[in-house]
Amino acid sequence: MTAPRRPTDFAAEPSIVEEDVERRGTPRGPRRDLAVVMPDGARVAVLEAGPRNIFVALDDPDGHPLGGRLAITIEGHGRRAAARAEVVRKEIQPRRGVALLLVHLAPAAEVDYRAMLGA
Repeated sequence: MTAPRRPTDFAAEPSIVEEDVERRGTPRGPRRDLAVVMPDGARVAVLEAGPRNIFVALDDPDGHPLGGRLAITIEGHGRRAAARAEVVRKEIQPRRGVALLLVHLAPAAEVDYRAMLGA
């Protein structure tokens, strides 16, 4: 059997960009019981959280540049976890805030953070 022929009205190969697709291996979802203390000391609500990402409510998302690194503290259920995070996305509609990728958690802080997510 021969391979199907490509239409001859196209002179060049199609320009298809193949990109990796983010796959969520673990669930993440809305949270009302966690907060993040930002570098300026402001305590902001966590709207969504997962093992590697947090979305926090901010009145002025543009106050933090994309790719910017932040030292944050995650609080909830009587626990605290210090982390370094990177601003990976900003939103203004329908919610207002930034998505943070948790770049580094110390092993003890990671245990505390995972306990916060499981609570």
